[in-house]
Amino acid sequence: MKEIVKDTNDVYNRYLRYILLPFFLAYFFIVLKNKHEVYENEGGGVVSSSRDWGLVMQLVLPFPGWILNMHLWSAVLLFMSCLAQKELVRYLQKSWKDYIGLHKQLGYFILAVTLTMDLGGYLMGSYSKLPNFSLFNLFFASPWIIFVAGTYFSAKAKNIWAHRLFANMLFKGAISVPFSRLAGAVLQQLGRGEAEGYYEGIFGVAIIILIWELVDMYKSFTS
Repeated sequence: MKEIVKDTNDVYNRYLRYILLPFFLAYFFIVLKNKHEVYENEGGGVVSSSRDWGLVMQLVLPFPGWILNMHLWSAVLLFMSCLAQKELVRYLQKSWKDYIGLHKQLGYFILAVTLTMDLGGYLMGSYSKLPNFSLFNLFFASPWIIFVAGTYFSAKAKNIWAHRLFANMLFKGAISVPFSRLAGAVLQQLGRGEAEGYYEGIFGVAIIILIWELVDMYKSFTS
């Protein structure tokens, strides 16, 4: 119960929920309203423009629709379900017995959509013309596997401290996805360049999330 009390008093519950909940609703509306675009550039190459923020990427071939939708909707569901899980933890503090079953079921769903999103992103790698994208793809895919494994096995071991640690890593990763893509699209539109904007936006947000996680880990180890 001590870890649950800590979780309900974290940065998300004190501040960020009032930003992230309306942000998700806006993001969901944008994804539903817009369409993924594929067009040819002046040199005859294939260009992809994402349906959320218009993040641009040159391609070898257009993404297969099933891979694109697999990656996109898994990411949307992951963001949504992680927000729901954080809200549900508040109810666990009030009544563990009444909500622990739902918490477990939602947790399994989160782990499933995380792996699905990760696989979809990995499969998209061979279609991109961005320099060093294979290396980036590996860098992007690996942490999610660690988050999933840590969250699952810590729950099975009933180690609530470790479970909260890994689950919050996954949560931070989930909310970083739309923000990193937004940052990349903004930098591209400001003229930073396709590859530079893509990588700098994603890694810029990743650094912010990493600092947040390191602060939380320090508090977790010292409290």
